[in-house]
Amino acid sequence: MTSSSQRPPFLAYLAREPIRRILKKNILGRSYILFLPFLIAGLGLYTMGTALGHARRDRFKILLNLLYDRPPKKAELKSLASDLTNLAQKRLDGYRSSYSKEPASFFDLFIRTELERAGFNFEMPPKSFQKAAKMKLPLKMEPGPTLLAEDFIMEGIAFGASFPELTERIWKRSTEIDLDEWHKWRERGLDIAEQPTPMTLEETEQEVLHVVAIYVSEYYAELLKPLGLQLS
Repeated sequence: MTSSSQRPPFLAYLAREPIRRILKKNILGRSYILFLPFLIAGLGLYTMGTALGHARRDRFKILLNLLYDRPPKKAELKSLASDLTNLAQKRLDGYRSSYSKEPASFFDLFIRTELERAGFNFEMPPKSFQKAAKMKLPLKMEPGPTLLAEDFIMEGIAFGASFPELTERIWKRSTEIDLDEWHKWRERGLDIAEQPTPMTLEETEQEVLHVVAIYVSEYYAELLKPLGLQLS
């Protein structure tokens, strides 16, 4: 295992580029992120984690080794796996309670629940919603957007690993996006493409596993085989 002083944390490694792309600075040079772009980046990280967890659901606890800078104890891995699974279950239960149905997509599950957490909803008039959702998130807020983004990845990993069949069903529905609903999201200020270009779960898994394999080969080489990863 590479020395922890030389190794970038796994979650920071995955979140770094998506967060960098939405980072802005005010006139004083202080960094901040706008709320809606942050949600879109967070969705990408959440689904990345979901695909990774689903792809390595039979090695979930091995995967969690990447979150430690030292070899963790079995009890630690068991406790972390339980905590993350409960976190993923809590979001799903909250969605089911609010809408009395299964989520139509991960876009639906993640964005709607995060908006509600921030006090917004899509029943607000578009102009009011756009104004409210342009709020700035300073990087030094507690918890900062960078840490929140890392939490999204962890929760996504737990969701994909713990609810594999549900992941497959939601992902399939995610590729059958209602264009009218998509355009409503755009009207409310979400910076998304005019037309969705969804990837299948299998395509996303291949892409994510390649990124993870690069990281593991360099910083956790001893886990490359246990995680069934290889560099192509």
